[in-house]
Amino acid sequence: MGRVFQSDWELSLIRCLQDLIASRPYLKGLFVALTQLGEPFVPVLIIGFLYWGYRKKWGIYMALCALNAQVVNNYLKNIVCRLRPYMCNEDIVCLKPVDASGDIYDVALQGYSFPSGHSSCVSGFMSSLWFYKKLRPILYVSVPLIISVAVSRFALGVHYPTDVICGGILGILVTVVTDHFYERIDKRLLYLFIAVITVSGFVFCRSEDYFSVSGLTLGFLAGDLFEERCVRFHNTKNIVRMILRTLIGGLVFLALSQGLKYLFVLSFPDVSEKTDFFLRSFRYMISTFSVIGLYPYCFRFDLFRFHK
Repeated sequence: MGRVFQSDWELSLIRCLQDLIASRPYLKGLFVALTQLGEPFVPVLIIGFLYWGYRKKWGIYMALCALNAQVVNNYLKNIVCRLRPYMCNEDIVCLKPVDASGDIYDVALQGYSFPSGHSSCVSGFMSSLWFYKKLRPILYVSVPLIISVAVSRFALGVHYPTDVICGGILGILVTVVTDHFYERIDKRLLYLFIAVITVSGFVFCRSEDYFSVSGLTLGFLAGDLFEERCVRFHNTKNIVRMILRTLIGGLVFLALSQGLKYLFVLSFPDVSEKTDFFLRSFRYMISTFSVIGLYPYCFRFDLFRFHK
């Protein structure tokens, strides 16, 4: 199922914070709100706005950094296989499971603990923003944001402190490496290398998160190359069109991913866990390819002309 390695200081810190939450219930809401800042929804929304609306190149750069960070994060999770603290200690409570609809002790659903995906997500996103723009205010926002998300993760009992520390460092390191190679080697060669690393995880990874991220990554890589060769859309300076492009793109992705999910459930009701993982990756790949490579073709028809 997984490995257990923990130190006394980590357990003491988690218990201390959970005792504080128990005596002050409002703190739970605060930590849950803080942990939401590390969810991928906000970065995805911003990246979508940049890619479809404001500046395509900027959106591609940040998406690449974010996806690489999550691929490496989930890759390591499935190598290290560290169980979450509440899975190994009865006195530590899981206050916010990854998948609230499933068994909190199901590792395939809840994922492994090391390193923290939320920490790598927020640190990778903020560091990619810094590398692209290099504005000092970004640093002033990044440090407290990364620390707040990190503390919330082990306060809620779903990570050890070392998980969030290493997750934060990982997000920054992956961004540094991606930034180094982004303009230095041919895009197709870079994308091929990322794709090979991503697909190699299919051999041993056994968590839903990995197959979700792998599908998103492969779909993005293929979609960007397709768009560059066959679509070549232009960004817009009209803020209303930027917002509409982003909202519609998000809705198209949700409709496709959920539609394919129900289609696969109906078509393949009784499949093995491994097949289910592959189907999960495939539907995310198709959905991402569609919104990155195909959906922008609509922009060539100058939609939303009613607003000049």
